[in-house]
Amino acid sequence: MKRMKTLKILAILPCIFLLLSCDNILNDGEQSNSVLIVAKITGQTADGGDADFYESDVQDDTTGNVYEDVSVASLEARLKEPESILGPSYNNNVLVYGYRVSYTAVLPSGSSVPVSFQGSMNVVIDIDATVDVSFILVRAAAKNAAPLQDLKGTINALLVDATITFFCRDLNGKPVKTPSGQDPSGTISINFADWVN
Repeated sequence: MKRMKTLKILAILPCIFLLLSCDNILNDGEQSNSVLIVAKITGQTADGGDADFYESDVQDDTTGNVYEDVSVASLEARLKEPESILGPSYNNNVLVYGYRVSYTAVLPSGSSVPVSFQGSMNVVIDIDATVDVSFILVRAAAKNAAPLQDLKGTINALLVDATITFFCRDLNGKPVKTPSGQDPSGTISINFADWVN
Protein backbone atom coordinates (compact mmCIF):
# COMPACT_ATOMS: atom_id res chain seq x y z
CA MET A 1 0.00 0.00 0.00
CA LYS A 2 2.77 2.36 0.95
CA ARG A 3 4.61 1.49 -2.25
CA MET A 4 1.51 2.28 -4.38
CA LYS A 5 1.21 5.69 -2.72
CA THR A 6 4.84 6.45 -3.51
CA LEU A 7 4.38 5.41 -7.14
CA LYS A 8 1.31 7.65 -7.48
CA ILE A 9 3.22 10.61 -6.07
CA LEU A 10 6.13 9.95 -8.41
CA ALA A 11 3.73 9.78 -11.35
CA ILE A 12 2.01 13.05 -10.40
CA LEU A 13 5.18 15.09 -9.76
CA PRO A 14 6.27 15.33 -13.44
CA CYS A 15 2.76 16.52 -14.36
CA ILE A 16 2.92 19.26 -11.74
CA PHE A 17 6.34 20.39 -12.98
CA LEU A 18 5.08 20.41 -16.56
CA LEU A 19 2.07 22.55 -15.65
CA LEU A 20 4.25 25.00 -13.74
CA SER A 21 6.59 25.31 -16.70
CA CYS A 22 3.78 26.04 -19.16
CA ASP A 23 3.12 29.54 -17.82
CA ASN A 24 5.30 31.18 -20.49
CA ILE A 25 4.02 28.93 -23.27
CA LEU A 26 0.27 28.91 -22.65
CA ASN A 27 -0.33 32.62 -22.22
CA ASP A 28 -3.93 33.24 -23.22
CA GLY A 29 -3.75 37.02 -22.80
CA GLU A 30 -3.69 39.63 -25.56
CA GLN A 31 -0.01 40.47 -25.03
CA SER A 32 3.17 38.47 -24.98
CA ASN A 33 4.97 37.39 -21.80
CA SER A 34 8.12 38.84 -23.41
CA VAL A 35 9.37 42.41 -23.26
CA LEU A 36 11.85 44.28 -25.43
CA ILE A 37 14.28 46.66 -23.72
CA VAL A 38 15.97 49.42 -25.71
CA ALA A 39 19.22 49.28 -23.75
CA LYS A 40 21.19 51.84 -25.78
CA ILE A 41 21.00 53.96 -28.92
CA THR A 42 24.41 54.84 -30.32
CA GLY A 43 24.91 58.06 -32.23
CA GLN A 44 28.00 59.70 -33.65
CA THR A 45 29.92 62.94 -33.63
CA ALA A 46 30.36 65.03 -36.78
CA ASP A 47 33.77 63.44 -37.32
CA GLY A 48 32.37 59.89 -37.13
CA GLY A 49 33.14 58.86 -33.54
CA ASP A 50 30.61 56.95 -31.41
CA ALA A 51 28.55 59.04 -29.00
CA ASP A 52 25.34 59.01 -26.95
CA PHE A 53 24.01 61.82 -29.19
CA TYR A 54 24.06 62.45 -32.95
CA GLU A 55 25.68 65.36 -34.80
CA SER A 56 23.93 65.26 -38.17
CA ASP A 57 25.52 67.03 -41.15
CA VAL A 58 22.84 68.52 -43.42
CA GLN A 59 25.18 68.36 -46.43
CA ASP A 60 28.68 67.35 -47.49
CA ASP A 61 30.54 70.65 -47.92
CA THR A 62 32.84 69.20 -50.57
CA THR A 63 30.26 67.57 -52.87
CA GLY A 64 26.98 69.17 -51.75
CA ASN A 65 25.50 65.65 -51.43
CA VAL A 66 23.25 64.58 -48.59
CA TYR A 67 23.42 61.22 -46.83
CA GLU A 68 21.18 59.23 -44.51
CA ASP A 69 22.16 59.08 -40.87
CA VAL A 70 22.27 55.51 -39.60
CA SER A 71 22.23 54.66 -35.91
CA VAL A 72 22.51 51.44 -33.89
CA ALA A 73 20.16 50.29 -31.12
CA SER A 74 21.06 47.60 -28.58
CA LEU A 75 17.88 45.59 -27.96
CA GLU A 76 17.36 43.03 -25.19
CA ALA A 77 14.58 40.44 -24.96
CA ARG A 78 13.37 39.45 -21.49
CA LEU A 79 10.41 37.73 -19.84
CA LYS A 80 7.86 39.78 -17.88
CA GLU A 81 7.49 37.03 -15.29
CA PRO A 82 10.24 34.94 -13.73
CA GLU A 83 11.35 32.01 -15.84
CA SER A 84 9.53 28.71 -15.56
CA ILE A 85 11.35 25.65 -14.29
CA LEU A 86 12.18 24.54 -17.84
CA GLY A 87 13.27 28.04 -18.94
CA PRO A 88 11.78 30.20 -21.70
CA SER A 89 10.07 28.65 -24.69
CA TYR A 90 11.22 29.26 -28.27
CA ASN A 91 7.84 30.98 -28.72
CA ASN A 92 8.91 33.67 -26.23
CA ASN A 93 11.64 34.91 -28.62
CA VAL A 94 10.94 38.38 -30.02
CA LEU A 95 10.62 39.35 -33.70
CA VAL A 96 11.29 43.04 -34.34
CA TYR A 97 9.61 43.84 -37.65
CA GLY A 98 9.54 47.64 -37.84
CA TYR A 99 10.23 51.00 -36.27
CA ARG A 100 9.04 54.61 -36.32
CA VAL A 101 11.21 57.71 -35.89
CA SER A 102 9.55 60.92 -34.69
CA TYR A 103 11.17 64.22 -33.76
CA THR A 104 10.49 66.88 -31.12
CA ALA A 105 12.12 70.32 -31.25
CA VAL A 106 14.33 71.21 -28.28
CA LEU A 107 16.23 74.33 -29.42
CA PRO A 108 14.91 76.61 -30.77
CA SER A 109 11.81 75.51 -28.89
CA GLY A 110 8.71 75.17 -31.06
CA SER A 111 10.70 74.95 -34.30
CA SER A 112 9.59 72.86 -37.25
CA VAL A 113 11.08 69.36 -37.32
CA PRO A 114 11.57 66.73 -40.03
CA VAL A 115 8.58 64.55 -40.88
CA SER A 116 8.19 61.31 -38.91
CA PHE A 117 8.64 58.09 -40.85
CA GLN A 118 8.48 54.31 -40.48
CA GLY A 119 10.89 51.62 -41.58
CA SER A 120 10.96 47.83 -41.69
CA MET A 121 13.41 45.26 -40.38
CA ASN A 122 13.39 41.57 -39.57
CA VAL A 123 15.36 40.60 -36.46
CA VAL A 124 14.66 37.72 -34.05
CA ILE A 125 16.03 38.15 -30.53
CA ASP A 126 16.28 35.17 -28.19
CA ILE A 127 15.14 35.61 -24.59
CA ASP A 128 18.03 36.89 -22.41
CA ALA A 129 20.02 37.90 -25.51
CA THR A 130 21.12 41.35 -26.70
CA VAL A 131 21.27 42.22 -30.40
CA ASP A 132 22.58 45.38 -32.09
CA VAL A 133 20.36 46.53 -34.96
CA SER A 134 21.07 49.39 -37.36
CA PHE A 135 18.28 51.65 -38.57
CA ILE A 136 17.84 54.92 -40.45
CA LEU A 137 17.69 57.79 -37.97
CA VAL A 138 17.44 60.64 -40.52
CA ARG A 139 16.42 60.14 -44.15
CA ALA A 140 18.47 61.82 -46.87
CA ALA A 141 15.23 63.26 -48.29
CA ALA A 142 14.65 65.13 -45.01
CA LYS A 143 17.87 67.09 -45.61
CA ASN A 144 16.46 68.41 -48.90
CA ALA A 145 13.28 69.69 -47.25
CA ALA A 146 12.46 72.32 -44.63
CA PRO A 147 13.59 72.81 -41.95
CA LEU A 148 16.91 71.01 -42.56
CA GLN A 149 17.62 72.46 -46.01
CA ASP A 150 17.45 75.94 -44.44
CA LEU A 151 20.54 75.12 -42.36
CA LYS A 152 22.77 74.55 -45.40
CA GLY A 153 25.53 77.15 -45.77
CA THR A 154 24.67 78.78 -42.42
CA ILE A 155 25.99 78.62 -38.87
CA ASN A 156 22.50 77.89 -37.53
CA ALA A 157 21.63 74.64 -35.79
CA LEU A 158 18.53 72.72 -34.79
CA LEU A 159 18.51 70.46 -31.73
CA VAL A 160 15.79 67.79 -31.61
CA ASP A 161 14.99 64.68 -29.61
CA ALA A 162 14.31 61.64 -31.79
CA THR A 163 12.07 58.91 -30.38
CA ILE A 164 12.53 55.51 -31.98
CA THR A 165 9.59 53.17 -31.40
CA PHE A 166 10.04 49.50 -32.22
CA PHE A 167 7.21 47.21 -33.36
CA CYS A 168 7.57 43.58 -32.34
CA ARG A 169 5.78 40.37 -31.48
CA ASP A 170 6.76 37.03 -30.02
CA LEU A 171 6.92 33.92 -32.17
CA ASN A 172 3.36 33.08 -31.11
CA GLY A 173 2.29 36.27 -32.90
CA LYS A 174 1.35 38.16 -29.72
CA PRO A 175 2.36 41.86 -29.55
CA VAL A 176 5.35 42.63 -27.35
CA LYS A 177 4.64 45.69 -25.19
CA THR A 178 6.20 47.36 -22.16
CA PRO A 179 4.65 46.50 -18.76
CA SER A 180 2.57 49.70 -19.15
CA GLY A 181 1.21 48.49 -22.50
CA GLN A 182 3.25 50.74 -24.81
CA ASP A 183 5.45 49.82 -27.77
CA PRO A 184 9.11 49.77 -26.65
CA SER A 185 11.04 52.93 -27.49
CA GLY A 186 14.21 54.90 -26.88
CA THR A 187 15.35 58.48 -27.42
CA ILE A 188 18.48 60.19 -28.73
CA SER A 189 19.31 63.88 -29.20
CA ILE A 190 20.25 65.06 -32.71
CA ASN A 191 22.07 68.31 -33.41
CA PHE A 192 21.48 69.28 -37.06
CA ALA A 193 23.95 71.72 -38.60
CA ASP A 194 26.13 72.29 -41.66
CA TRP A 195 29.14 70.79 -39.93
CA VAL A 196 32.59 71.53 -41.32
CA ASN A 197 33.93 68.48 -43.20
